[in-house]
Parts: sequence; structure tokens; C-alpha cells
Amino acid sequence: MTTTTHQTRISNRYVIGEVLGQGLGSTVVRGEDEILRRLVAIKQVRPAFTEAYRAALGATARIGHPAYIGVFDALEHEGQLVIIQEYVIGQRFTELAHARLSTGSVARIGRQLALALAHAHRQGVAHGDLTPAALFRDQWGAMRINNILLPPDAAYFAAASRLLKPGDEPWSVATPTPQGDLRAVGVALWLLLAGRQAPPPEATGAQTDWELTGREVPPHLRDVVERLIDSDHPRALGSAEEAVHAFGAIIGAEDVPPPRSTPPWSLPPSRPDVAETNPSHHASAAAARDAPEPPTQPNGPF
Repeated sequence: MTTTTHQTRISNRYVIGEVLGQGLGSTVVRGEDEILRRLVAIKQVRPAFTEAYRAALGATARIGHPAYIGVFDALEHEGQLVIIQEYVIGQRFTELAHARLSTGSVARIGRQLALALAHAHRQGVAHGDLTPAALFRDQWGAMRINNILLPPDAAYFAAASRLLKPGDEPWSVATPTPQGDLRAVGVALWLLLAGRQAPPPEATGAQTDWELTGREVPPHLRDVVERLIDSDHPRALGSAEEAVHAFGAIIGAEDVPPPRSTPPWSLPPSRPDVAETNPSHHASAAAARDAPEPPTQPNGPF
């Protein structure tokens, strides 16, 4: 299937643009929906992963929460499953880690992720592969989640097994669970605090793991991250709702979902016949405080 010719069309509707990224299970390209006149992300699934992606599509549709990247269409093209997704501009996790966000910003990210997980878990859906590749922040400051119920990155979770969790028991990710999602959020927040993209091989499972962040992390934030990661902690967080309250206590937030940020549905300004959406009135005060620099990378949901 051609992925680089700008005038290649799928279903006589979606115009294929440049490749945004490639992952183990799919290639993602920038596209344009000529009927609804909006940008889309087109995910071209490799045959070996077709069944896994089909199962994930049902879960994504069932969640119905704005933090999760929307799926607009799924169809067959030249014998290949093609998924049409929301096109989101923002910062990937690697960029957020490189930025060395403030501890307050990391706490607010934790709360946003906990709110999204709480909604999904109430629908009976655990993510199962909540790695940095599935997380990024859109241009309005809202965290977005992708890659629900796809085959987990076993190498990543193996590397994260000992981070702030004593013992040598490997992290089992064979079956997605809400508790596994919470632990994954804790690891992701630790990585943001440390400015790292992957779990450190030198982690020992002890409190000294905090020294690897190279910064002073406030005790209350350290406590919440530890309670997310270690299910054997005396005050382990047992649900995403508990995590929402814990982060809310840190940042002084009310326990209500933030307003939905508006993705860039319309075409770029180079198309004068299509007006851009003004999302400024949708951004929450917390998101506005942590608004990222002007984004340069679109989403690359692999």
C-alpha cells in the first residue's frame, strides 16, 4: 500500500499525506477527510496485528471520553485494516520528559490521567499498555491517551518492574487490569520528574530510586507516586478515583473533570476557505498554567 503519495485516496474520501511515524503494529500517516474537510490520522495496520486492533477498536468506542484519541472510521483497503483517527497536534512524552516540567505540572498531568482512567475503568476497560508511546499532551494542555488494549510492550514493563517496588517479581502484563494502569501512571510520572524516556536499569526498588531523578521532589508528590506504583504500600491507591482525590489534594483542584479541549478539526490556515476552531474558552485554568510551547509534532498513534 502506498503511503507517501499525496493524492492516494482511501474509500474515495481520505487523502493520504506524509508518514508521521511507524510502530510495531502499524504505520501512521497524515490525511485529509475530503467530505468533512478536516485533518485525520490514518493508521495502516500490519496484517499480523489486525485482530488485536479490531478488539481495541471496540473498547475505544465504548469509552467515549475526550482524553482518549477518537476513532472516526475503520475500513478495509487493499486487504489491510485502516483506522481513521482524530488528528491531534501536541507534544509527545519524550518532549515532555525533555522539558523537565515543574512538580506542579507533573501532579496536574497525574490528575488528568487518573480522571481518564477512572472513566474507562467504570466502563470495564483497562488500558493494558500505558507506556510513554501512548501518552502526549495536546496543544491546549490536555493529556491524551492512545493504543488501548494493544499487545503490551513487554520490554518496557520488564524494565519498570523494580522501580520503587521492592522485590524481584516481574511485572505481569498478560492481562490488562486497573491496578496495572495505575502503576503505569506512577512510572510515567516518575519518568517525567526524572526527565527520562524509559525506566532506569539501575533502579533497585528502594527509596534511593528517587535520587535518580536528579531533583528534589516534594514529599506529598513522592508519596502519591509511590502509592500508585507499589500495590503493597500500606496506603496503596486502589482505584483511579482515589488517585484523582490524591492529586487533587496536592494541587487544590476540585474533583470534577476538566472541560474538553478542542482538537484542531479544521484544515491549516493555508486553506482560507476553512476557518480554524478557537478553543480558548475550553481550556481549564490548570491547563492554561501549563500550556506547552507551540507544538511541532502531530500525534503518532502506532
